[in-house]
Amino acid sequence: MPRYTHEDFVRMLEKDREKIIIRAVFVRDHIGGVPATERGLHDFIAHQMKIDPRFDIKPKYDRFGRLLLGKPTSQEFVDAFNRLSEDELEVSRIDEDKIEKAVARPGEELVETKVYGVKCIRCDEFGPFMLDHMIKAAFKCAATRINLYTERSGSKGDVQELGTVMAHGDSLQNPERPWQIYLRKDGKPAVTGYTRLQGRVTTAQGSRSIQYDAETAFEGTEFSFEFRWLRTKMGSGWVRKVARAADILNVFSKAWEIGLGSARSMSYGRWHFIEAITEDASKERDAADQAAEAAEQKKASKKSKKAAQPPAEPAA
Repeated sequence: MPRYTHEDFVRMLEKDREKIIIRAVFVRDHIGGVPATERGLHDFIAHQMKIDPRFDIKPKYDRFGRLLLGKPTSQEFVDAFNRLSEDELEVSRIDEDKIEKAVARPGEELVETKVYGVKCIRCDEFGPFMLDHMIKAAFKCAATRINLYTERSGSKGDVQELGTVMAHGDSLQNPERPWQIYLRKDGKPAVTGYTRLQGRVTTAQGSRSIQYDAETAFEGTEFSFEFRWLRTKMGSGWVRKVARAADILNVFSKAWEIGLGSARSMSYGRWHFIEAITEDASKERDAADQAAEAAEQKKASKKSKKAAQPPAEPAA
């Protein structure tokens, strides 16, 4: 009875796929949009304070909200903390993504709600990174605008559902998690800072002034990824217009203008191509299959030769 492993199924899938490799660089700042965790808030406070990284002190407070210092004590940390603005001070005291407070405006009965928070770029021990769904979302927007899914019947399933984005080259820092595309600069993790963004919206609860500091990967940050999609025609009696490499390139020629990350309506996150390479993903698997088949044939040949040899005559 034949037995199959996950690698066998991966080979089956890759035989029917093509891929494009893209190296790109941000020409506008990439803005993070993930609500800050405790680690993110700590990094933000350290950035605002401009403290020496060797003082890894986590802010602690008593029940009156006064700062308590751990060891080692750093007067630099204390002085910098006292220079924080009111909003930054409040954010440093919470482990939530935002705070809200009422702001009384002179001469008005209505109270405006001020919303303030900190947003981050995803990050781990290898550095800041984007997730694959961000690139797929930009691709979907661009594909919809050029009517790819209507002109190529069935291509939405091939490209969107069975399409895969994975890190490539220098952006593949964690092979166990290829869906994390790491942001790089000169062969190192991209250095990030913070950008203050603000706006105003009117809701049923009244006017809201939104202001937040967002972690930012600056212009010149590079990233690389692969995009793989299904290219086979399913069924013998129904011919489907499949998405070709030229179609995928056409979509990406619009996707860079859509951008990646938050605040795209303000033109953040725009990127340019460094290079794009189209390849048949099945070739990689074909080579592996041929090697495995050759090994099996060699093994079978040795067995048949051994079986064909006459049995040795007993010694007299």
